[in-house]
Amino acid sequence: MIRSTEEILALSGEAAVAMEEGRAVYANAPARALLGKDVVGRSAEELIGASLPLGGQPFVYGELRLNGAPYAARLGRVGEEQLEVLFLTPCAAEPPILNEAFLVALRSELTGIAIVRENLADCPDTPREELRRLLRSEKRLQRLTENASLVFNRGGSGVPFHPKERDLRFLCASVMAAVACHFPGIRFLWTTGEPLVAPADADLVIQMLLNVIANAIQHAKGLSCISLDVRDLPTRVVISVRDDGSGIAPEQIPALFERYRYPYAVSELGRGAGLGMSAVRAVVDLHGGALLVESRLGMGTNVQMAIGKDCATKPQPKAAGNPGLGAEEELRACTMADLQLGLSVCLDESNYDELWND
Repeated sequence: MIRSTEEILALSGEAAVAMEEGRAVYANAPARALLGKDVVGRSAEELIGASLPLGGQPFVYGELRLNGAPYAARLGRVGEEQLEVLFLTPCAAEPPILNEAFLVALRSELTGIAIVRENLADCPDTPREELRRLLRSEKRLQRLTENASLVFNRGGSGVPFHPKERDLRFLCASVMAAVACHFPGIRFLWTTGEPLVAPADADLVIQMLLNVIANAIQHAKGLSCISLDVRDLPTRVVISVRDDGSGIAPEQIPALFERYRYPYAVSELGRGAGLGMSAVRAVVDLHGGALLVESRLGMGTNVQMAIGKDCATKPQPKAAGNPGLGAEEELRACTMADLQLGLSVCLDESNYDELWND
């Protein structure tokens, strides 16, 4: 590394780690205080739980927890040699916009809507298309409520969190397979392999993945392919969802993580409340992981969700079919009910016929 760049970074009050070929070659004093004195030589995956792209100049932004506090991570270039530098900045506390009373009121209204819909379904004169429209609106409101609850309770104890030993490779593949059946114009690619067992809350992982996929389907112009990769690291499982859409402008990526910020065109307002990626961040937080987004205009976006392996988990009885899992975990996969909820902002109304809800 050129000495002048090292001197520049040494003067920075922001934690900065210079990277070459995916490994740290220099860390300034704030970075050593945050990450430890043995930073040099460690990989990005060891430092922040996600890999950094090699070559090219994608814009990379992410959020993670270090020493129990939230940090924003961004990859920039410094000096004449354009050395890649990972900057780590404490996240400012977000003021509460919702409260529990508001969420309780939302859930109460949802219950009332569900009762009315069920009563209408029992009436033979009720048009089926109106029931489908009502059910989809109900699911959209439910999705908004669940995402808002995750964001409001981020880092707290207000969200039910039940991590159990799961085959995350199977669980994630089941999501992709289920979604692929309903979007024939998009290629969905994923691989299968040996079970990758780690503690996770299956319901929250499904919600997290569907939020990311829904974002791509809604907003990635020119989208033709979504791919999934699940990788095993010593302390984390990294779930990556990549699309080949139009990409996101660098200045818009940080807004993905801000509640109620909508970094897309005004014409796309009404397709969501701007909570999807904030909810993804909350799920990652609950699992002790990290979230990283890299994007290149015209080439697509890659979302990496790292799930920590040290979530609290209770011993489960073993099933005969898979030596790594308990009986209950063998059965959990993405269902049509999951899709109706998680993809309610982009799933066709025909998928809300009552036959799916028997």
